[in-house]
Formats: sequence, structure tokens, C-alpha cells
Amino acid sequence: MVAFAVDSVGNCKPRVSFQPAHDFCLIEPVERNVTPGGIALPKDADDGNGDMGCVVAVGPGFYDSGIFITPTVKVGDLVYMLTPVYSPPIPLRIDGKQYAVVRARDIIGVRTK
Repeated sequence: MVAFAVDSVGNCKPRVSFQPAHDFCLIEPVERNVTPGGIALPKDADDGNGDMGCVVAVGPGFYDSGIFITPTVKVGDLVYMLTPVYSPPIPLRIDGKQYAVVRARDIIGVRTK
């Protein structure tokens, strides 16, 4: 079962039966071309801050030169990712819903309240 909701405060509440490997993260893209009031904006109205999404699942991490690196993001974080031009996400469809798989290092920041 896959479910996702963003409450009125902007908190992600995802649930999915998928476990990424290594430092991969499963991201549900958040439509940024619609204002909080529901007004649709043209595609070229992007502010250039990269893509935004909700972290649905996070891999355990990976070894680099004998050191285990754990991803710093967690399920439920609303994150900004590098734009697809620089680091294209891997598209993945689970139970009819479209997700993006990215490496944790391609996440440039977590949106704070």
C-alpha cells in the first residue's frame, strides 16, 4: 500500500512498502507549480531552487573507504534536490504512483518550518 499526504502545515506523511538500497532515497515529487491557494502557475515560473519532494523511504547508507556513511535525511522530510539537468532522478512507479529515486548526496537541503 502507498499513501501520501501533506497536511496544512506542510508536513509530509508518507507510507510505502519499499526499501531503497545504499544511500538511495525514494522521493514523491511535490507539485511546485500550484500555489497554496490552488492557483496553477506556468512551468517556466520555477524559482530555480531545484526540485522539491517528500522523502518516502531512505536506504541504510553505504561504505566509503571503510567508513559507513548514513544518510542525514529521514522519512517525512520535505527536501530540495538538484535539478534533473545536473543529476537526473531515476523514475519509479509503485502501485500506480510515480516516484523519483535519488542519492542522498543529491539532496541539497531540507525545508524547515
